[in-house]
Amino acid sequence: MDLTNVFIVLVRTRNSHNIGSTARAMRNFGLSRLRLVDTVPLDENAYKMGVMADEILDQSEWFSTVAEAVSDLHVVAGSTRRSNRRLFGTYRTPSEFSAELLDYAEGTKVGLLFGNERNGLSNPELRYCERYVTIPAQEPHASLNLSHAVAIVTAALFEAVHGNQPVHEAGRKDTPVERREIIELEESLAAIAGRLGLFVRYGEESYRNFLAHVLQRSSLPRNELRLVLGFIHKVELALRRAYGVDP
Repeated sequence: MDLTNVFIVLVRTRNSHNIGSTARAMRNFGLSRLRLVDTVPLDENAYKMGVMADEILDQSEWFSTVAEAVSDLHVVAGSTRRSNRRLFGTYRTPSEFSAELLDYAEGTKVGLLFGNERNGLSNPELRYCERYVTIPAQEPHASLNLSHAVAIVTAALFEAVHGNQPVHEAGRKDTPVERREIIELEESLAAIAGRLGLFVRYGEESYRNFLAHVLQRSSLPRNELRLVLGFIHKVELALRRAYGVDP
């Protein structure tokens, strides 16, 4: 895993000094790719807190939505304080998540999402994640400062990449398809599920969460995606014949 392929994605950050402190933590642990989603503008406070990280701030990328920010990434994880019963997902500590990344092929682009200072990531934002990273901390004071959370996770990544953890070359995973393709696949399956009445039975939000988790977790390589798309095409043709309308 090359740390230049790891993207820190800040979502709805409301204090510019937290963006600067995040950039400093990234610089400390060898990361350089920062993406900002609907955050406050960079100002003097951001650069003041981002000691020796001006270049990271200058080259940060801006997006309006999480979907746009993760569309070209292959693996996406979201930092969250606690498990959520309304979401399906795999929860990992920073060290567990970092160790898993070593098994992905070179060139795999990874996104780490961090929500805003007050509420973290919302359920719709977490739906774009295939894994959830939870930092162990003492309750009831388990909520961490944004930049501190970034520092803990990026330190674990740095240790995994530069430490002595074994890399299993023979068992490396293929580079998964990009998130935009997974999102498009999810929408196709959701359209079919709605046409078949599954939203009525299970509830649209719950079923969409289920689809998102299954697809995000699957890390589909290109050849498997083609097979799934072929299956969906056959189902759509069958629905057209049965109902006379598109699914």
